[in-house]
Amino acid sequence: MELVRYSETRFASKILMLRRYINVLRVLDRLVIDDVYTTWLGKQARDVKERGAEIKRIIRDEDVTSAARVCLRVCEPVVRVLRMTDSKLGATLGKVYAYMLQVDVHLRNPIEGLDEHIRKKIHNIFMARWTYMHVPVMTAAFRFDPEFCSRDFDSEETADVK
Repeated sequence: MELVRYSETRFASKILMLRRYINVLRVLDRLVIDDVYTTWLGKQARDVKERGAEIKRIIRDEDVTSAARVCLRVCEPVVRVLRMTDSKLGATLGKVYAYMLQVDVHLRNPIEGLDEHIRKKIHNIFMARWTYMHVPVMTAAFRFDPEFCSRDFDSEETADVK
């Protein structure tokens, strides 16, 4: 149940921290109202009590939780692409292309809790990056990746190719 700590060298560290925070939020909420914890906190120095109160306020603040959830809704599809390209599982050009198309569709549509003006700005940033890296070879790689072919070709259809 340990929270993930931020690190400049960790891949998508802030997003991982948010995911972990949301996953353990119920446990954290129980902790800040626990009798043993509150008794312990009551015996601490003033600065520790103040930090404890601030932590409790953050954990119990619905606006903080909502903002974290919106951030995850926006970023998790992008993190999937980053994770795939950072792994040793075979991030072929075709798969990267397919995932990028999914991110485009995701960011093109309204995202619950996210202001439309901000969503459009995020999508524009994504499209600028996509346009920069999008080259015809990626389209070809996508079309020839067996995982994304829509049907098998029979021998008559491939006879002209030989």
